[in-house]
Amino acid sequence: MKRTCMIKVMLVFAVTMLVGMIFSGQKASASYLTRQDVTQLFFNFDSDTYTVSANDVITLNANTNIPADAVSMEYIITSECAQVDSYAENFNQVRIRGVSAGNAGIIAEARVKYYNEDGTEAVYVIVARAEITVLPGAEYISEQNVQRAIGSGAYSLSIVNFHEGKIEWSSSNPNVASVDADGTVMPVSAGHTDITAVLTRPTGQKDSFTCSFSVTNPVISISKTNLAKNANMNITVGGTTGEAQWSSSDAGIATVYGNSAAMQAPGAIITANRVGVAVISVNIDGITLNCTVTVTDPKIEKDFYVVKKNTKHTVIITGLNADSRVSYSTSNSRVATVTETGVITTHAIGYAAIVAKVDNTDLTVSINVGKKKAVKAVMNALKAEGATYSQAKRMQKGYYDCSSLVWRSYSPVKIYFGDKHYAPVAANEAKYLAKHKKTVAVKNINKLNKLRPGDLIFFKGSKNKRYKNITHVAIYMGQQGESYDGRIYTYGKIIHANGTKVAQSYIYNQSNVVVIGRPAK
Repeated sequence: MKRTCMIKVMLVFAVTMLVGMIFSGQKASASYLTRQDVTQLFFNFDSDTYTVSANDVITLNANTNIPADAVSMEYIITSECAQVDSYAENFNQVRIRGVSAGNAGIIAEARVKYYNEDGTEAVYVIVARAEITVLPGAEYISEQNVQRAIGSGAYSLSIVNFHEGKIEWSSSNPNVASVDADGTVMPVSAGHTDITAVLTRPTGQKDSFTCSFSVTNPVISISKTNLAKNANMNITVGGTTGEAQWSSSDAGIATVYGNSAAMQAPGAIITANRVGVAVISVNIDGITLNCTVTVTDPKIEKDFYVVKKNTKHTVIITGLNADSRVSYSTSNSRVATVTETGVITTHAIGYAAIVAKVDNTDLTVSINVGKKKAVKAVMNALKAEGATYSQAKRMQKGYYDCSSLVWRSYSPVKIYFGDKHYAPVAANEAKYLAKHKKTVAVKNINKLNKLRPGDLIFFKGSKNKRYKNITHVAIYMGQQGESYDGRIYTYGKIIHANGTKVAQSYIYNQSNVVVIGRPAK
């Protein structure tokens, strides 16, 4: 018995409800049809029979006076040799695509909604029918251009719509790819060959078809790597220009995004998300290549130093594995140098960023070298970090305001700002430094390389009839650096009694800075 395949295309019934009619209790649609109306409707195709070739499309025109907004339509194709390709919104045309040689019927059922005299809804069905003959399509080779990799295995070619006669297959360069009598091609070595099929018909007529067949040797740029958490890396495939499909065995650990447009070779960008192992795969030219990515979480134990000259410090990095390799460099060898094992030596006053490259990320250690007394003052201030802010108790143990923090940090190195026994207010500290020429240009607030650890930054506030209306002071600690894309960006760090407690911060309100003092000048 011939199998019948019912392929249905349902078109949504459109109804427009009018608000006024709803409130009045009347039934409404875009087209209000009665029983008498629908008996006058007609629907039929303009022909009873149609012919279409396989892989081609034919348009069936319909004659109808059915309002498009009052109908739902169902198309039924009785054989798999044809299928509905598309249809017009007003149902006056339907496009049928031939799939394979055979015969099919098309049935179009139009279901029209109408209302009886008593206001009840009903459906009126009108059916249109036609017969479709699908003819064999023209002969052609299954593919005209193929690119396959060495090791990708056998690849089958065929002549579509060829039913009678014989086919002889040949390769113009069997050393690149061979082909057997069935059109099965086997890649051998990188290069190009033409695979040709010669058709001989029962009449003796011959025709030929050719496939351009390229054999590639794809090589992934890296097969195993470490990648630090939140870092990215590029990966490419050489030896081919084929289309690459990338995937990750665990996107939670590492994701991969194709980025061929930005690279000469097919490539992608890998992003590390969390610690673990993921396999990045690429399917290309019929083979799969893999890269095993181990995501690490490298961190520097101490990344900010305020130190004096001629001291040594060792960079300690955690979160690595046995395959992690670290290389070090310095941004300013005059200030500080670093060995290949991460031992830093300071040489001169200034700032240097020590960059550790590991697992495709950069970690930065900030080295701020200052004078001995200034460095000692910064260390004293850091010992007070977290203490409570209080003006009333500013000289008592565990309490500070901004100016007492400065005085109590510097007094152990015998810098008193004019009073050996009690901390002056911030304005008087600034006035003392200015009088004794222990200041630097205020414009240096935007030139961090001109500042030194232990410098004092004085801020103006509301008019208070004090020196330069100064209301606050902070101790400059040095520069904190970060490395992005090979460039180092720095931020000035301070420590001060901020109105709540003694805390570290970054420089702020540069426009309100009126004095920069250098007590150890």
